[in-house]
Amino acid sequence: MKDVSVQVIHSKGVGVINEDVPLVIGNTFAAFDGVTSLVGYKNAHGETGGRIAARLAAETFAKGEGYLRARALHANTAIRHAMEKVGVNLSAEDHKENRWGAVCAAVELHEDTFDVLTIGDSFVLGITADHWGMGELLTPYVNLDIKTLRRCKELADARVRNINQQLRPHILKVRNQANEAYGVLNGDPNVSGFIQTNTRNIRDFQSLLIFTDGFLIPHEDPDAEEEWDLMVRLYKEGGLKAVLSEIRAREQTDPNCWHFPRVKVGDDATAIAIDFLP
Repeated sequence: MKDVSVQVIHSKGVGVINEDVPLVIGNTFAAFDGVTSLVGYKNAHGETGGRIAARLAAETFAKGEGYLRARALHANTAIRHAMEKVGVNLSAEDHKENRWGAVCAAVELHEDTFDVLTIGDSFVLGITADHWGMGELLTPYVNLDIKTLRRCKELADARVRNINQQLRPHILKVRNQANEAYGVLNGDPNVSGFIQTNTRNIRDFQSLLIFTDGFLIPHEDPDAEEEWDLMVRLYKEGGLKAVLSEIRAREQTDPNCWHFPRVKVGDDATAIAIDFLP
């Protein structure tokens, strides 16, 4: 495996606990974003369902058994078994808010190539090795929250306070589309149709950024493209810390979510950067 340097950011948002879990072990690098059940489950250790799901997924990936896709399916089964063990109702297909879940982005490095896996709205952004050093998203972009964010902008334009409370019907609707419109590791075997993978040559990239959606830079228009160029520029200037500083600065200047439409004031943000050394 080519020599690399690695950075990790793991920053809690406004929630009580950080439901993201980063993983760096051997040649595997991954970021897991917990999707909490909307019925408020917590275990004896204070972990939410989303945190448990993200942790179980990370533990499964860490075992290194099989290709990334196989590990994702094993993780999905582990999450299902954990929910069954404590009596979570998995039978109501129109009430998927009961389920715990996790989305993720993962990379496995090999001698000359690397494998990429993403599920849901987690991302792997490559920075090309040519003189342009541009950002290239390595699996198709999945924006789970676009309809919710459009409604958020409508509420923001009307200067509605406590936007998150008004968005609950939209959040519920999106949650019930899990593994029908987008993928989530939530114990549903249909997730197998929503696992995105790719294999690329290491020589084509100088860096890889692996991150959860909380590491996306907030912007004004929900329908606009993500600011990949800005993320790349900030990373080149100051690493992951510079990107996170920009994210938190925008959040802090907009506590009502009126200028930068978003579901919560500040989300958990996890990112792993891999720089390929000469």
